[in-house]
Order: sequence, then structure tokens, then C-alpha cells
Amino acid sequence: MQTRTQRRSPQRPPPEAERVPNISVVIAGGWLAVTPLLLDHHTAGVAFAAWNDVLVGGTLAIFATIRILRPRGTSALSLVNVLLGLWLLAAPFVSGYHAATLATLSALIVGLVVIMLAGVDWLAAREAQRHPDQRTR
Repeated sequence: MQTRTQRRSPQRPPPEAERVPNISVVIAGGWLAVTPLLLDHHTAGVAFAAWNDVLVGGTLAIFATIRILRPRGTSALSLVNVLLGLWLLAAPFVSGYHAATLATLSALIVGLVVIMLAGVDWLAAREAQRHPDQRTR
């Protein structure tokens, strides 16, 4: 008798692996939300720098958590997270806190990580919608 994992399509990762991008986005968002306490946001002279990281980091973590808990019908949240990642790439320069080197570096790294991970999650969810017969959940 075949087990569940033996019957699974070889192209399709196990459900646990599908959660990894969103778990990573939760961690990245959490990091971003606490960076004002740890990094040089105060040297920017712009209160917006700290608030931006707290709000965007919290939003990233919340949306990724929703994707983990309710993966069906919430793929648009991954696309929103991609857009938030793009904002993180622009925010230090648009908002004028690029002089705070560590805060800027953190925003850029988190932005790139989120764009990649949330983008992969969004594309995988889109592919799963196009081929529901391969869906394992």
C-alpha cells in the first residue's frame, strides 16, 4: 500500500515546504518591527523611519501569518507583501533616512528577502490554482 507521500506528485513540494516562505517573511517582518529599538533609526532625525519599520514589519508578519493559517483564497496577501518589500527598497531614499546606515541596510535586506519569498509564495499559489488536480491540501 502506498503512503500519502509516495502518491504525491514529484513536482509538488510537501505542504510543510509550502509554508517556509511565509514563515521566513514572518521572521523578517518581526525583525523589521524591532529594529528601531536595536539599530540607528534615531540618527536619521526622522521619526518616520522608526514608524515605517514598525508598521511595515508588523503588516508583513500579519499577512504572512494569515497565509500560513489560511492558504486558500489569500494569495493576494503575498502580492501585497511583495509591494511592501518594494516600498522597503525605496523608503530610506524617498523618506530621507538613508543617512542611518544600519536602518537603511536592514530595510534593503528585508525588502529583498520579502520580495523573493513572497513572490515565490504568490507564484506557487497561482500555479496551484491553475492546476488544482495536483493540489495536496
